Amino acid sequence: MNHAYFDYYFYKNRHLTTEELNNKFWKEYGAEYLKSFNQTPIPGYYLKEIENLIETKRVKTVFELGCGFLRHLQYLAKKYPHLKLYGVDITPQILDRARELNNPSIKVFVDDIRNIEKHREILAKSDLIFSYGIFAYLNPADLEKVCGVIQKHFRGYVVYNDAAQKRDLARLTQSIPLSSQSYIHPYPAIFRKYGLEEIKSGYSPDRESFNFVGKQK
Repeated sequence: MNHAYFDYYFYKNRHLTTEELNNKFWKEYGAEYLKSFNQTPIPGYYLKEIENLIETKRVKTVFELGCGFLRHLQYLAKKYPHLKLYGVDITPQILDRARELNNPSIKVFVDDIRNIEKHREILAKSDLIFSYGIFAYLNPADLEKVCGVIQKHFRGYVVYNDAAQKRDLARLTQSIPLSSQSYIHPYPAIFRKYGLEEIKSGYSPDRESFNFVGKQK
């Protein structure tokens, strides 16, 4: 699903508000998109950071923002059966996937991550939150809102990965449109603004995405 498709879809539905449009897109096409996306392997460099925190920081509860078809949570459940795992995603079909897995350690919710305040109790008891390729779909105001909620309710470790497109994120001072409904955000600067102490960050091996590991102060 390339940028041209995104642009066409959003232009065709331009009469909708941004929130209505995003909800419509992910509910209608999210399952197809995620099914294709989840056929690809989980990047090793990304998993390594999550596994390192789980194994060294006494992590017991994990919350994934934008959990898709649960490929990350399923992997973690098999490798670390002691974990309590939570996930939230806007695509309704994640519930079907959760029923298929039938794993009591995994609990998922259908919701827009812009409504993350509703899940503040899970944020408060989580030791680690992580997300892969989700914040790029938030406009700058919504991203700051989500980061503000995380800062307010969460104390723990964060692993995040999203689009970089070979740009130097450290030098960005504002979000750059990637398509009509996605952005390259200056993640290090935004995360620092909302109290995340950077532990490690850098580009993926192919320099197409940016990885961030931090701790909420």
